[in-house]
Amino acid sequence: MEQGYDHLMGFNLIEIARKIQVAVSKRMEPLGITFAQYRVVSRLWLEEEMTQKALGDVLTLTAATLTPMLQLMERKGWIERTTDERDTRSKKIRLTAIGTEIRRQAFEVVLAYEQEELRVLPEEEVQLMLKWLRLYNAHLTGD
Repeated sequence: MEQGYDHLMGFNLIEIARKIQVAVSKRMEPLGITFAQYRVVSRLWLEEEMTQKALGDVLTLTAATLTPMLQLMERKGWIERTTDERDTRSKKIRLTAIGTEIRRQAFEVVLAYEQEELRVLPEEEVQLMLKWLRLYNAHLTGD
């Protein structure tokens, strides 16, 4: 049995994700948004409105990590946090117009990076890889 990690799919996926995150983060710096903040605005763009707890759960972020990030994003005008009328302990989060625009700009950075890096593969292989990644992702439970 091999002693290294490069023959393990999970290890390779983690390494690829880390490299993508670092590269994309550097490219988003001029926009003033971090990769973690991009994940938040992207999820809110998809869901429109979420409770702070649901957002943390889907992004696998603890309240200790998410709360200060949301406070900063609120000060920047990217999100609005309101108290849930049904549960005053719960906060609802939604994107503002400014947050939607910063998400659009950051998405363009992500898309440009991906197109640039994937140009080494034929389009049919890119589509096949994406299909496999989606299947694998859907199969995983997150445990």
